[in-house]
Amino acid sequence: AAVTAVLLTARTPAPKQQRSGTGTGTVRSTGANAPAPVRAVNDPTAALPAGWTMETIPASANGTSAGFSIGLPPSWTPRQHHLATDLIAPGGVRYMDIDLTQHRFANMVAEARYISVNAQAEGHLPGYRKLAIKPVTVRGAHGALWEFTWQEAGGTTMRVDDLLFILDGQSYALYFTTPSAEFNSAQGLPLLERMLRTFRPVQG
Repeated sequence: AAVTAVLLTARTPAPKQQRSGTGTGTVRSTGANAPAPVRAVNDPTAALPAGWTMETIPASANGTSAGFSIGLPPSWTPRQHHLATDLIAPGGVRYMDIDLTQHRFANMVAEARYISVNAQAEGHLPGYRKLAIKPVTVRGAHGALWEFTWQEAGGTTMRVDDLLFILDGQSYALYFTTPSAEFNSAQGLPLLERMLRTFRPVQG
């Protein structure tokens, strides 16, 4: 989860009150044309897969305007730090980080680009390769999906999908990482989709 700390540093809180994201002038992925993680988060379910448990972080835990709940696969463990919560798979090879730090920009594409530039300028994310930064619609709000790979110190190439959006004034960044070679396996994208379908904002 070391890269999460890097991106938390890059997500400097905005100096002004946040507001709903605005358009970018580019085509926004919606409906059937949206990337798989976006389709998943926009197709929520209250039912948990067998063996999963629900993790809930209330707004009062962080002093934010909202918190969240999300389903945890078997043996995954939560670890909270500041305004972020890591959800970690056994062995730590993959995890999801849900960050409630206030976004600096209302435009989520600009937010993703800002974090990307800062992280690279500070020498983080070695071997960084941007796959895409796309404007998307998340639960009716303007958001962005930032997809990239980077290389861990041990040489493993990691795949990251970072979904950024603002709902009812609360910023969210849902950051999922797994070894790139496993992204299309059952423990990669399909697992991310199942987790995102269980995500719920929890109002204060």
